[in-house]
Amino acid sequence: MTRLTKFFLPFFIIICLFGCGDKQKTESATKSVDLTSEDNKASYAIGISIGNFAKQALTKREELGMKMDDILVVEGFKDALADSLKEKVEILNDVLKKYDDKFQELAKLKAEEKLKISLAESEKYLTENKKKLGVYSTESGLQYEILKSGTGNKPTLDDTVVVHYTGKLTNGQVFDSSKERGEPATLKLSQVIPGWAEGLSLMSVGSQYRLTIPAEIAFKNQEIGSIPPGSVLLFDVELLDIIKADGKSKQERTEIKKDNKESKS
Repeated sequence: MTRLTKFFLPFFIIICLFGCGDKQKTESATKSVDLTSEDNKASYAIGISIGNFAKQALTKREELGMKMDDILVVEGFKDALADSLKEKVEILNDVLKKYDDKFQELAKLKAEEKLKISLAESEKYLTENKKKLGVYSTESGLQYEILKSGTGNKPTLDDTVVVHYTGKLTNGQVFDSSKERGEPATLKLSQVIPGWAEGLSLMSVGSQYRLTIPAEIAFKNQEIGSIPPGSVLLFDVELLDIIKADGKSKQERTEIKKDNKESKS
């Protein structure tokens, strides 16, 4: 597939789905769509999928100040179908290459600026949070508060833990929560971010901590889902149980010891 074809197809579809014609024509086209057969449904689903992808691409370009003429995009698509291009393919491909290069450059500059702002905000937050009463710091930069002390064992990096947690950004936005899902999470400490592993290793079963994790021991400068690059992560964590390497939890070990004692007596 040529650069020209790859470029025009998704944009044409998204314009047809979300921007072509007036409202009346759009409603009429929607009503005339026959989705009674599985093939038709699959065809429509593929169109929607490609359209959503193209919509995201258009949005990203608009956020960078890049504007496109919808009418000319549709016109180019029609000309391609009719094999009557107004410019040579080689010339248009060269135009698109320059356009793509410009997009990549603008996207890179925006990402760098976004990271710069995020890192500055993170540094300010960590400095202020460290001054709060009851906040402890470790050598790695991890900050933690003891919300509730437990009396059980502490996990090691070889262990799997059962926890309830809520993860937030410094602006209070929740990006993950086992409590919202209604069931605790079971996680192997050797497979989580370093800040999480270190924080959990400080906790006893039954305790609740608030972990403030710098980007350096979290996701660094990566953008993960709704988490901006360079972000400080806040976790309220409750350690419910520890599953040792043999797969047995503390409760199961206690029951085994009890059964052994009863059998001996």
